[in-house]
Amino acid sequence: MYFYPEKIDELRAEVYSKYRKAEIMESLIKESFSLLQSKIDEQENKLENVNEMSNVVEEKVDYLLKKEKKFYKQRTTDTLKTPPYIEVPRIEREDSEEEESED
Repeated sequence: MYFYPEKIDELRAEVYSKYRKAEIMESLIKESFSLLQSKIDEQENKLENVNEMSNVVEEKVDYLLKKEKKFYKQRTTDTLKTPPYIEVPRIEREDSEEEESED
């Protein structure tokens, strides 16, 4: 089969344009992949920081709750903040099942 030189030039141009298009698509895919990978790494770092902070907050809240419970149990009465500044019995708290199981 014989191809005319014009037809060969057209086919070369078509092949070259498709080759360039494929190169551009490959570079776009690679750039997109690296961008997505960096975003994933960033989100993993953020998640790790959030987990660390939640652990710190949990420890502080537990500490404060224990201190508050200890303070509450120290006395059975409170002094009114307004005259006649008398001692009144504290209202008993209802301990939840979780608090009882922790003790």
